[in-house]
Amino acid sequence: MYETGKPVGPITGHLPLCHVGEPSGPSVVGHQCPKFVHGIGGIIGALLTGVFVAESLGGSGLAEGMSMAGQVWVQSYAIVATIIYDVILTFIILKALDVLIGLRVNEEQETEGLDVAQHGERGYTF
Repeated sequence: MYETGKPVGPITGHLPLCHVGEPSGPSVVGHQCPKFVHGIGGIIGALLTGVFVAESLGGSGLAEGMSMAGQVWVQSYAIVATIIYDVILTFIILKALDVLIGLRVNEEQETEGLDVAQHGERGYTF
């Protein structure tokens, strides 16, 4: 399985690797947010799985009656379903946290500074 030489990893993994090796690396390609970089890497990797599964490219082969375009469509559908699932679950979790403990500090703590309000110390003394 590891000897088939699939290029999915090197093709999709270069942006996150830029961030590990040199934190300013992803800014060269236009974005500094590692979550965004990993998300795009994951989406590209999921799409390319539909391409590189073909036996002619060293993969294990497509399902009977499935074309490469059909498999890429299945992968696209899975990506969209995953994004929808994540958005819904994130919304539910954030609403639960907002009800239980709140998502923001009060205005007085915000004005005072979160280091003092939450940790009892000053992070920076100017």
